[in-house]
Amino acid sequence: MTMNDNQLENNNDELQQEEQVAESVLDQQDESIDWYNWEDEQTGFEFHGLGFVVMAMMLVNAWVKPSGFVFYACIGLVVLVHELGHAIAGLAFKCSIKSVQVFFLSCISYKASADPDAPAWKRIKWSIGALPFGGVTIFDENDPETGQYGMMCKPLWQQFVISSAGVAMNLLLFAVLYVVATLIPYGNAYVMVYSCARLSLVLAVLNLIPVCPLDGGAMLMQLLQMVTGHKFSAQFLAAYNRIGMILVFVFFFLITRWQDELFSVLFSLI
Repeated sequence: MTMNDNQLENNNDELQQEEQVAESVLDQQDESIDWYNWEDEQTGFEFHGLGFVVMAMMLVNAWVKPSGFVFYACIGLVVLVHELGHAIAGLAFKCSIKSVQVFFLSCISYKASADPDAPAWKRIKWSIGALPFGGVTIFDENDPETGQYGMMCKPLWQQFVISSAGVAMNLLLFAVLYVVATLIPYGNAYVMVYSCARLSLVLAVLNLIPVCPLDGGAMLMQLLQMVTGHKFSAQFLAAYNRIGMILVFVFFFLITRWQDELFSVLFSLI
């Protein structure tokens, strides 16, 4: 063996050692990244200052004006049932759900676990807000590496079921509460039950309007895609959503009775 052969062998040994060190470093980085993805994420209860203050003010005001509390509690119940419909349908089709929020301007949030191996319902972040403008269920983005898949990777018929589940739950709640209202005498309990039934029906009908971001808009797009077999472009859907937002804003302020009931609670804080 010549000197050049010895040097070449030594160089090969050094390269192998460097490769082993590099692989161990990469393994440690991968482990730290995997650990960071879920272990450092906020779990348990979380309080949001501004939302918590607004919620406290509205509850104090509701204590003084019971009618405001009835409206606030009733619309909170029907929105919760609506969003539970989306969440239950999504979980039934093995969708990964990021968060479920009732009302906006979050004041209290809770997440049981961020471990990707935990059951899907434990990874949902549940939030309660202060402003009674509705709610939202947010699905995770598709991530094959973690095995988490959102709503958009599912067949169109499953997307349609998930989109319509909120309306279906509100109609079911309306039917149940309407029957209960016919069985109890007139009084505070009757007013509470009847108000919840009425608001549940109103929320179901509003969400059938075929514009985004209402459920009816998503349902219309899914039905059209199923019938035509044509998938709409992202640009078209974005434009459709923007137009829908404007129409919903205008439509909301044209419903004077809903507007009066809602803002009578909000403006009473001033």
